[in-house]
Amino acid sequence: MMTMAATTCSGDIPDCSPTELDELMKEEEGCSIQASPEYWSQSSINAFSLHQDPLPSGTISAAFSQMMISFYYGGKLVQNTLVTHPEGCRISPQQHLGRGALYSSDSMQSVHFPSADLIEYDRQRHVTRKLLGHIERGVLVRANQEGIFIKRLCQSRVFWSGLGEVGSQYSHMPCKLERDAVVKIFDMGRFLQAMPLYQDGQFPAPDPTVTLCFGEELQDVNNAKNKLVIVQITAVNCQHLLEAVNVRRAQPYCSTPSLDMSDVVATDPMALIYQDLCSYSGPQRPACYRDNMPITA
Repeated sequence: MMTMAATTCSGDIPDCSPTELDELMKEEEGCSIQASPEYWSQSSINAFSLHQDPLPSGTISAAFSQMMISFYYGGKLVQNTLVTHPEGCRISPQQHLGRGALYSSDSMQSVHFPSADLIEYDRQRHVTRKLLGHIERGVLVRANQEGIFIKRLCQSRVFWSGLGEVGSQYSHMPCKLERDAVVKIFDMGRFLQAMPLYQDGQFPAPDPTVTLCFGEELQDVNNAKNKLVIVQITAVNCQHLLEAVNVRRAQPYCSTPSLDMSDVVATDPMALIYQDLCSYSGPQRPACYRDNMPITA
């Protein structure tokens, strides 16, 4: 997980007119863009579970949907929210005035951006309020045994960085989320492939956290602390597994960096998820399943 230190000033907020600030934050609208339904359509739900083997029921299966949502304003952590709903969550400002008929809070968990009133500096607080206005419809986020998926609904530009996919390739470079497209921003399979290499000391620890930057282009995650609004999404089960492995690696009697996962499981039941996932043998992704898959009404 990326660690961000709080800024000591109002940050690198551009000295622009209100109109210029709006243009920086939001994406240019086409001449006739129709808003898509504010839910996961049946086609996207089918894609989530395409060719997946059934998973064990109970707490282990439920853990796949757990995500920790962390909000940062100007690099300062202002709120953490745990998501447990199997259908994921909608992340949006509290004063959502969207089309209620298209969205029901019962269908998924509602997670709200913290109030901009929590921001100390006047200029930063003012600009953040304007940005939150462009995030009105928010984003939809859902996690399962395949990874974490997102659908951007809001007018604001959104950039992401994480253990996801870009086209047919994996990349750590920040990417832009296209509006109304479903994107896999965290790949569970890639995380699990990296774990044995990390255990053997051949690979850095895989990051279970995805970073979203709203309204501003994100070129380097290391500079995220300078951004107005950052949201980090962590796969909770992967975070627990990584912590269990780190504890095991730190034990002085462990003479080799190569670990037996059965030992980890004995000390942390959450590591059972690792065994269940490793026993899951999903086929190669079919051609019809791709990133930026359009959602139809």
